[in-house]
Amino acid sequence: MEEYLKRGYKLSVAANTQINYLKGALILEDFTAVRDLKELTEENLKFLIDTNIAEKLYKGGALNSIYNSNEKLFISSIAEKKYNGKGITYESIISSSATTLTESLFKLEKELGEGKKHVKR
Repeated sequence: MEEYLKRGYKLSVAANTQINYLKGALILEDFTAVRDLKELTEENLKFLIDTNIAEKLYKGGALNSIYNSNEKLFISSIAEKKYNGKGITYESIISSSATTLTESLFKLEKELGEGKKHVKR
């Protein structure tokens, strides 16, 4: 997954809250349109199962991860739904960065929880 992020894709993960099923996509977009979309199944996202990140997603949050090529860092964040008069937006509530995607998710996991659960390496 890191290679896709390094090529400009964004990882976006949410959950079907009715059946606690993770779903996601790798999205490559430019200023006007989505250029490529690769859907991810729960099998592709098994490294998140049984984590505090997944619990946050099951409660309606969204996980977004990108690669900042200037700083050579992976940035992962959790966003929550915010309702306004015009509809729903997502606002980032917590984020972390590291030199690998796994480490950025691990840091995010530690910040969200009590350290009882870990992203599977």
